[in-house]
Amino acid sequence: MYDVAFQQWVLKQAFQSWDISSYLMLADKSRQATVEGLHQNFRVVEDESGRFSVDVEEGISQEDLGQKILTEVQVTDVADKIINGEAVAEDDKTDLQKKGFEEWVTIMAEHLADGEKYPVEIGENCKDCPFFVKPTELEGGQKSGGLECWSEAVDWTAEDFQKPHIFDLWSYRDTEERLGQGIFQIEDMDEDQYPATKESALSETQEWSTDQRQTIQILSAKGEIDGEIILDGLKSEIDDWTFPLHFIDFEVHIGSALPFHKGMRPYEPVAFQFSEHQMQQDFSVQHQTEWLMTDPHKFPNFDFVQTLKDCLSDDEGTIFMYSTFENTILGQIADQLEESEVNDADDLTHWIQTITRDGERQMVDLLELTKKYHYHPLMGGSLSLKDVLPAILQTSNYLEQKYSQPYQGKNFDGIRWHQTDGDGKVRDPYELLPPLGKDLPNYKKADEAIRMGSAAMMGYSRLQFGDLEEEERQVINDALLQYCELDTLAMVMLVEHWLAHIDMI
Repeated sequence: MYDVAFQQWVLKQAFQSWDISSYLMLADKSRQATVEGLHQNFRVVEDESGRFSVDVEEGISQEDLGQKILTEVQVTDVADKIINGEAVAEDDKTDLQKKGFEEWVTIMAEHLADGEKYPVEIGENCKDCPFFVKPTELEGGQKSGGLECWSEAVDWTAEDFQKPHIFDLWSYRDTEERLGQGIFQIEDMDEDQYPATKESALSETQEWSTDQRQTIQILSAKGEIDGEIILDGLKSEIDDWTFPLHFIDFEVHIGSALPFHKGMRPYEPVAFQFSEHQMQQDFSVQHQTEWLMTDPHKFPNFDFVQTLKDCLSDDEGTIFMYSTFENTILGQIADQLEESEVNDADDLTHWIQTITRDGERQMVDLLELTKKYHYHPLMGGSLSLKDVLPAILQTSNYLEQKYSQPYQGKNFDGIRWHQTDGDGKVRDPYELLPPLGKDLPNYKKADEAIRMGSAAMMGYSRLQFGDLEEEERQVINDALLQYCELDTLAMVMLVEHWLAHIDMI
């Protein structure tokens, strides 16, 4: 909106007698695609200089595109509020915003013309800075925009970034207040600034509140407590589990403005993959089920749910997810089923209700259990499984003993998930996943790999183009299967770590 406001302001300066209206062109989530494969008519391509553009299918007509899914939204009034300084509350304005829009633009134009950078303003918005790279991750003369800003604003060195930052404090709401007090590192917080009292955080509690967990992290950063903590309350949760245990993970495409399939709306989720590991009563583990649909001509969601139902319906074992993402996706698919003409839509919808929120067999969220019962200093301020896994592998004797041995799965033959580097630090298992170029010698991005959910979505997107070469299609297919298998294995490892800690395994 600030970009739109700037354009509106520039035009008004140039043509003061004109009546200027501003619009955003947005994907309309109430409209359905009326043609199959709408996205295949528009390809994002990269040239040799690294610039991106869109190639439109040659000879395409409006009729080929079906019903229009874009809509114009007038935003003239919103742009006017930005220009008049009414869009942001006075207390929330930056120094530039307080000067007024016209002076703001003038100052920025002068700095640009003179080749000068505007003085850095440190604030809570720095937490999501896209230009911040940890000093330890910089290679070959690379620079970190975040490090440069903080060095100018508060004279920080690379060493200062090695200590836990106030931004690292998990789910903390008073960051702006602490920054205003000149507190940039967790260790600088005084006891009267702790979210919970030290005594309550260290008491014989059965589970932590958010404030107590944050205080545990502060005490750890200040060196007042050492090592990993797993509360006794976790055992009572485990006692309620029913074997066999089912660990599931979904891969879902959730960001496409152009629907892949006829009848879909912009941004509707496409559930294209899941993995399931099982743990039996004797604690033996097997990668039981995997499912992947990459056919660019087939909408996968309903087959996805049917296959998931089939693999989870042979027993009443406890089902695990990590975060509420799986709940959310299943709820959205249930909505799609209600609008569909699928014969067993009612049966599938009812089954979804049984394993989601408040269902008689609702899934157990391992993230929620981690949040309430498990703290590890190597997690930092994150509860992401991608950060939890390396932390527990670093200190768990059980996991070291088991996973330093060759692992056999549906997509792995003899890989050792517990490996250390030259300094004795455990390598992140996701970094052990092979790059796509390993099996494609002429692949232009030799180091590209599927190691994150976002990369899995991108891989699936590429598979939705029907003219993709079969060799590349197979390599991406295999990489998706490996990535999703590791996701559910990571959940298994976490539970195994807990079971070993309480001497159940």
